[in-house]
Amino acid sequence: MDRSWERNRDETEPEKFKRPLAGLPQVDLTAPIAKRAGEIEGKIQPSEQNDVGIGVADEIIAATALELNEPVVTDDTTDFVTRIQTEAGVSELKTEHYA
Repeated sequence: MDRSWERNRDETEPEKFKRPLAGLPQVDLTAPIAKRAGEIEGKIQPSEQNDVGIGVADEIIAATALELNEPVVTDDTTDFVTRIQTEAGVSELKTEHYA
């Protein structure tokens, strides 16, 4: 019988998210990353008349990937490919897609 729910039941919410991320590198939000995220927002938001845009988290993720010359691994092709790469013209953003 699967009793994994018992193990997970005692974990606090932060612990539940920290465990899978523990082995991944962490990157500080630096001034260059924040500036680049703002530039991405400036290119996207004016074209979004009746939409909320892509959101600051995706802008920071894209900016971080650009600053570190790393791809964004995502299944969100709407924000990262359609909006950032194509509509905003940030063609240097590399993406790897999974489904």
